[in-house]
Amino acid sequence: MKKMISTVILAVMAVMAFSQTESNETYQRLTGIPKPPVAGTTISFEYHPQGGPLEGMKDLVALVYMYRDYRWTLADTALADNGNGSWSGSLLIPTDCAFMAFQFQSTWDQFTQTKDNNDNQGFLYVVDNGSGQPLPGGNLAWGIMRRPSAFLGVSGYFDNGYQEIEQDALYYWYQKELQLYQDHASKFFPTMMRIVELQTGDRFPEAAEMFFDIFSHQGNPTESNYIAMENIYRMNLNQPQKADSVHQLILKDFPDGWTVRRAKFNDLMKSSADDYHSNTINFLRTYPMQQSMKLDAFQPFVYYNAYRSIITDYYSGQYPQQEMIDLMPDMDFKTLAECYRTSAGAFHTKKAVSDEVVLPMATALISEMMKKVCDHSYCEDIYLSPSQSDFLARKLLDEHLGNYADILLCMGKPDEALRYIALITPERRFLTPELNETHIKALQQSGQSEKVTEVMKHAIKDNAVTPAMMDMLRQDYVRQHGSEEGYEAFLNSLKSQDEANAMKDEIRKKLIREPFKPFSLTDMEGNTVNSADWKGKVVVLDFWASWCYPCKKSFPGMQMAVDHFKGDPDVLFFFIDTMEHGDGYEQKARDYMKEQGFTFNVLFDAKKDPSQPGNNSLVFSQMNDINHSTAIPRKMIVKDGFVRFTEEGYGGSPSRLADEVTYAVEILKNEQ
Repeated sequence: MKKMISTVILAVMAVMAFSQTESNETYQRLTGIPKPPVAGTTISFEYHPQGGPLEGMKDLVALVYMYRDYRWTLADTALADNGNGSWSGSLLIPTDCAFMAFQFQSTWDQFTQTKDNNDNQGFLYVVDNGSGQPLPGGNLAWGIMRRPSAFLGVSGYFDNGYQEIEQDALYYWYQKELQLYQDHASKFFPTMMRIVELQTGDRFPEAAEMFFDIFSHQGNPTESNYIAMENIYRMNLNQPQKADSVHQLILKDFPDGWTVRRAKFNDLMKSSADDYHSNTINFLRTYPMQQSMKLDAFQPFVYYNAYRSIITDYYSGQYPQQEMIDLMPDMDFKTLAECYRTSAGAFHTKKAVSDEVVLPMATALISEMMKKVCDHSYCEDIYLSPSQSDFLARKLLDEHLGNYADILLCMGKPDEALRYIALITPERRFLTPELNETHIKALQQSGQSEKVTEVMKHAIKDNAVTPAMMDMLRQDYVRQHGSEEGYEAFLNSLKSQDEANAMKDEIRKKLIREPFKPFSLTDMEGNTVNSADWKGKVVVLDFWASWCYPCKKSFPGMQMAVDHFKGDPDVLFFFIDTMEHGDGYEQKARDYMKEQGFTFNVLFDAKKDPSQPGNNSLVFSQMNDINHSTAIPRKMIVKDGFVRFTEEGYGGSPSRLADEVTYAVEILKNEQ
C-alpha cells in the first residue's frame, strides 16, 4: 500500500528542482549541541545572548518545540548563568523526537515580548536515530517548519519578514519523508493532504479522491484520518454528501470515539433552557473527561465549555451543590480555575451571592486545584510549555487562594484564612492590595496583631495598599507620635524609592501637550462647571460609567489621591460620568457616591442627542483624537487649556494609582 501511495504521488505530479538547504546548521548564539543531535541522549549546550535581543536580561529560559511521532509538542529547560555572559542548559531528547526548534526568552511568562529565535532564522535541528538517519518525521518537520504559510509548523515561531522556503521545497522534504517512512503515512495523513492540496492546486479534488480511496481500503485509517477526510470533503471540496458518508463511517467504526462524543456535546446546544442543565450533567457522567482525554482527536475545550456553562447554576439553590462537587475530580486544573473565577470568585468579590452559599463550592474547587496545579492542562496545542503551564497555574492558584482566604475571613474563620494565605507563593503573597487587607484583618482577629506591622511594610514596599490599610497605618502612627506631624515622610521612607523614581520617569515620558475643546458640564447639584475657569490649575479628569466595573474598582485609589490634595486650591478633581446606556443615571450616581462614601466632584457628560436615552458622551468623544481610544476608565490631567497626561485602565492597586496621579500632578505643578 505504501509503495502505491508513493507511485500515485509521483504519477500525479513531478518534483521540481531546487537548491536544498542544509539542516543542522551551526549557530553563533547556541553552541554545544551535537551535529546531528541523537534521540534518547542528553545534550548540554550554551546560549550566548551577546548581540541578540536578550543581552543583559536575567532569568533566561529555553523553549524547545519538538516534532514527536508526527505531533508538535513543547518542552523547556531552565538555564544557569555562567557568570561570563553565557548561559548553560541541558535537555533529554525523547526517543521519538525527530526535530527541535529552540527559542530563548526571559522568565516563563508567556506574555514576554522579548524572544530570541536567531534573528528570525531559527535554531533548528533534525534529530538522528544514532545510525545517520533522521527519525520518522524529521524530514517532514524540516520542511513544514520553514514554510509557515502552510500552517503546519509552529505558529508564531517566526516573525513577519521570515524568508520561507518555496512550496516545491516543502514538497521535496515531504517526499523524502515518504521514501523513508511510508509505513507511517497514516500518522501524518492530515499534514500530507494539506501539502498535496498546496502542490496540486486545481487538481486537488482528483488527487484527494485517489488518496482517500487508497487509505480507506489499505491504510487502516485512524479516526483522525477519517475526520480529515470528512473536513476536506465538506470544506475544501464542497461535497457534503460524501462528507456525510465519511461521517457515518466514523460513527460505525468508532462507536465510542471522539466524533460520537463531540456530536453528543453539540446536541446539548439544541437543548431547551429547561433541559440544558440535566442534559449536560448526563453528558459529563456518560463521557468522563479523563476517559475522553485518551481518545484520538480529543478536544479539551468541549469539557471546559460544558463545565463552565453550568457551574453558576449551583449558587441559586435550584440544584444540589454535591452534584457538581462529585464531578470535580474529573476536571483538569484549567477547567477548575475557570469555574472558580466565574462562580465562587466572582460571586464573592461582587457580593452577588452570600458567602454561606459560596463556601462549599469554593472549598471543593480549591481542594481539587491544589491537587492538579501541575497537571500541565495549559500545554494543549503547544499553547504553553510544561514550566510555563506550571507558572500560570501557580499564579492563578495564588489568586484564588487569596480570594478563598477572604471568604473564610468573612465567614468568621480567620485562622483558616491565615492557613491558606500561607500557601500562597512567598514572592506573590504581598502583591495584591485586597489580599494584604485580608491578611491584616485575619491577623488582628486571630490575636496576632504583633505581625501586622511586618505585613504592612511588605505591602507598602510592593505598593499594594488599600485605603483601609492606609488609615490603619496613619492611626497607628498618631498613637505612637501623638500627631500626624512627620507622617508623610515616614510613609515615603517605607516605599521603594527605586520604584517611585521609575514611576516618575515613566510619567515624564508620557507627558503631552494637546489642546482640547473647552466645555461646560453640570454637577450632581445642578451647578455648571466650565473648563475655561481652570486657568492656572492642574485638573484631574476621571471618565467613568456606572456599568464599568474597573472604573469603580479604581475609585478607592482615586479617593486617596483626592485626599492627598485636599485643601490645595491649585489642584482640582472631576469625575465625569459618561457613555451611560439609559436615563436615570444621574440619580444612580448620586446614590452610589453616597453609599460608598466617596467625596468626588461628579460631572455628567453632555448628550450628543438630547432626544435619546443615555447617549451622554459628547466631551469624552471630543477627546478621541488625543486618547486614540474610547475605553474607560480614563484618567486625564489638564493644565492651562492643554491635556498633559492621559492613561487608560486600572492596574488593580489603589496605592499605586494614587501615587501615579499624585506624582503626575506634582510634576505638572512644579513645571517652570
